[in-house]
Amino acid sequence: MTALRNLTRAATAALPLLLPGIVLAQAKVTRAAIEKLLQELDERFERGDVDGYLARFEPDHRGAVAMVGRHLERLVAASDRRERDSHVIAGPTEVRDRSLVRVRHSLGLEIGGKQRQLVEDSYLAVRVVDGRLVPTFAVEMPVSKGCVQGNQFKCPPCNYKIGGVDGFLCVPLPPEKSLALESASFYLIGTDVVCDVHVQVQEKVQQAAAAARRLAESFARIEPTCQVGLATAWVPPMHASAPPAGMDSARVVVKLPLDYPDDGGGRTVFHVVTFGGLQHVLLTRGSAESLRRHQTELDELFRSYMLLESDCDLAEAAARPLRHHTGGSFDGSSYHNHRYHVAFAGPEGWHPQHRVGGALFRVRWSGPKDSQLWLIGYGVPAGMEAWTRKTADRWIAHHCHKHGLLPADPQPKSCRNDWHTDKGGIAERTSVLVCRKPDSPAAPRRRVLHVQLYDDLLLIVDGFGADADAEQAVLSTLGSLRRTR
Repeated sequence: MTALRNLTRAATAALPLLLPGIVLAQAKVTRAAIEKLLQELDERFERGDVDGYLARFEPDHRGAVAMVGRHLERLVAASDRRERDSHVIAGPTEVRDRSLVRVRHSLGLEIGGKQRQLVEDSYLAVRVVDGRLVPTFAVEMPVSKGCVQGNQFKCPPCNYKIGGVDGFLCVPLPPEKSLALESASFYLIGTDVVCDVHVQVQEKVQQAAAAARRLAESFARIEPTCQVGLATAWVPPMHASAPPAGMDSARVVVKLPLDYPDDGGGRTVFHVVTFGGLQHVLLTRGSAESLRRHQTELDELFRSYMLLESDCDLAEAAARPLRHHTGGSFDGSSYHNHRYHVAFAGPEGWHPQHRVGGALFRVRWSGPKDSQLWLIGYGVPAGMEAWTRKTADRWIAHHCHKHGLLPADPQPKSCRNDWHTDKGGIAERTSVLVCRKPDSPAAPRRRVLHVQLYDDLLLIVDGFGADADAEQAVLSTLGSLRRTR
């Protein structure tokens, strides 16, 4: 455990020990008492007792604690032996009858006979029940806070700010988890109420009502018992008196009768603000009773939301966040990414488009007869120091299994389905794949998959042509993919 303690001290040394500005009074629970609770939780994790770990909680927000459980289960399943040393690095501060701290966890894992060390941050809330300290809330906190300033989420490129309201804890979400350009969750500490904020960019301008309805119906496909309401008028309070030209907004209420049966069922409310192709989604969720009881706090949070710039070109309003968050831009059919130093010449005459979701950057080219080509850049997976061929192979195997793909026989002469090193010393592999069981008659029967591997980046070119000429157009682009440094 000495190495873990040293790792904790080194990682903590450069961190300002500050909690968001939601302090209401001096904390009644001591740091020493919380450190003792953390030691107990560490011991349960080291034994692999995830059920016992979660049983220690009386959760305010069941979903947040369930996500912690899933994360712990993955760590336990992946490691033969494990150690964890957790310490409070900020707080405690009192929010209502909860004491909130920020925690740093230093982990030592034995995976495949190799020792690995990780550092994770989280927020933990506790309260005293019958003289016993009980954890009620836990959520992972990325070490990189992104656009969080204090307890406010503010992003000038995405043209909005929200937060800074007492009682709410702002937690940013990594893009790979939110599948958005950027995202954060505002948890009302001590309750099951949360507001998720997501930023998307759409190629075509959508009416807010249609966008809210589409999101709600997508949610209904995941939760078939829910009841989707009608899209209704809603205007952000800060813009209600004089809505900016080009701004549109609406909301849809979704009822979940089976959730929180003792509190009127669950509610998920999609609030959507569109400004040209830029789309802000403010999604509130909790039990019907909690949302009613805490409507005043929610109103305060919504009053904090506003566009930072309302008198601007709508096309630029959508392009600016894409440049800021992905680092990419187009020159005709060619794509250049100055942040990750990637260049790629897409098929001439095909239509390029930025896309959002779960990667460092994602680009699509649309060609004749629904032909498509994707370029995707993935960062190093959490818990790893660099990409490896073994990890990349797992990604490829998952991709092929998901889409029912097998290597074509024979392969085009230009393809090599094994790892090899190109003239520049870059590890790569290329396959033409066939789909044995297409999802529909219109689904492509053949796909081209090209992978380049770097320590810090996995580059994927994935595409298909509707005919032989379009497939050749996809194959001819592969040699243009390169890092520019």
